[in-house]
Amino acid sequence: MPPQPVPAEADPFAHPDAQRRFRVLTNAEELRQALDYPWDRWAVFLHPAQSALVERAFTGPARVSGSAGTGKTIVALHRAVHLARANPTSRVLLTTFSKPLANALRAKLLTLVPSDDAVARTSP
Repeated sequence: MPPQPVPAEADPFAHPDAQRRFRVLTNAEELRQALDYPWDRWAVFLHPAQSALVERAFTGPARVSGSAGTGKTIVALHRAVHLARANPTSRVLLTTFSKPLANALRAKLLTLVPSDDAVARTSP
């Protein structure tokens, strides 16, 4: 069955896909705070739906899929930090086949956690 056209009066931001992808700011102060954030903080920003994945208690393996640029790697980094903090006596491995990506993840880790944090101290 082909997709049905959406009525012209429909709110495009009410669509579930838009809800996943956009954060609607409700006032000028919220916008000012967002614009004042430095780029390195924006680079590790999580949408609320992504935060839910990071903090969810899974009973086994999980798979996160999406097209390029949707935040899968940042979700993985936040998840690794979350697991390391939740299990301080354990070690968490986040790996990649790409040396440049590994270096970028290391830099983003230091944006997420202070350098004196136990999570940061255990990274190579």
